[in-house]
Amino acid sequence: MEFGLPDLVHIHGLWRLWYAQVACYAGRRGIPVVISTHGMLEEWALAHHKRTKQIARWLYQDRLIKAAHCLHATAQKEAATLHGLGFRGPIAVIPWGIDVPSEKRNGKDGDSSRFAIPMEKRVALFLSRIHPVKGLDVLISAWSRIWVNFPDWILVVAGDGDPGCLAEILE
Repeated sequence: MEFGLPDLVHIHGLWRLWYAQVACYAGRRGIPVVISTHGMLEEWALAHHKRTKQIARWLYQDRLIKAAHCLHATAQKEAATLHGLGFRGPIAVIPWGIDVPSEKRNGKDGDSSRFAIPMEKRVALFLSRIHPVKGLDVLISAWSRIWVNFPDWILVVAGDGDPGCLAEILE
C-alpha cells in the first residue's frame, strides 16, 4: 500500500522537538500546517519550566507558530493571548463541542445507569483535565448560586486529572 502526502498537518501542542520536526517536514513539502496551542502559551503555562520554554521559543517555537497557516484556539481568551504574543496569522476560534447521541444519554450503550442523564434535562458540560488552572472551582461556586434558577439544566463534570483537586473543590 502506498500513501501520498497529507493535504494538511494538524499539530496538537507545543514544546516537543518532534512537533517542530513535523512542521519543518510539512513546510519543505508545501503542506499547510495548523497548530492547536491548547493554552500552552498562557502566562501560567509559560511560567512552568520557564527557562526551557524561553530557549525553545527563541530556537524554533515562535518561528514555527508564525509560519503556521492557521492557529486553532478554543476560546477568545486564547486567541487574544496569541495576538498579545505577536502572532498575526489567522486564528480560528473553535471551542471543543460535542454532541452526545441520545442512546448514550439514556445509558443504553452499556455504561452504568448511574451516568444516565434524563432526556428532558439540558447539560452544561465541563470537559477538561481536572487541575486548579482550569477554573472548576469558579464554575462550581457560580453554579451553586444559580442552579435553582435553571431546573431544566444539570452540570456534568467530566475529565481526568488530579483527584485531590476535585475533592478539594467539592468540600
